[in-house]
Amino acid sequence: MEGDVQPNQRLAMADIVSDLGVNLLEEEIDNDSKAYRLVEFVMDVARFLGVKVIAEGVEYLEQYEILKKLGCDVIQGYYFSKPVCAEEFERFIKE
Repeated sequence: MEGDVQPNQRLAMADIVSDLGVNLLEEEIDNDSKAYRLVEFVMDVARFLGVKVIAEGVEYLEQYEILKKLGCDVIQGYYFSKPVCAEEFERFIKE
């Protein structure tokens, strides 16, 4: 069953998690917290299904470090930059 997800399918785990009434990026996430274990579980499910994990809305170094430690594929948010237009983004990545 692993890898049966087609490349063009999207796994909206954020929708599933938000349905649980949890905003993981607003929770205190440390190695022993329920939020940490939930993030770890979601990432395990994504790996099992063969899909990439994209974290949106990362604002703090601590969030980035935890997501990176857990093997998140793509991390984006205000921690890196506010939203910018395409031209400004090109300048940003060249620096």
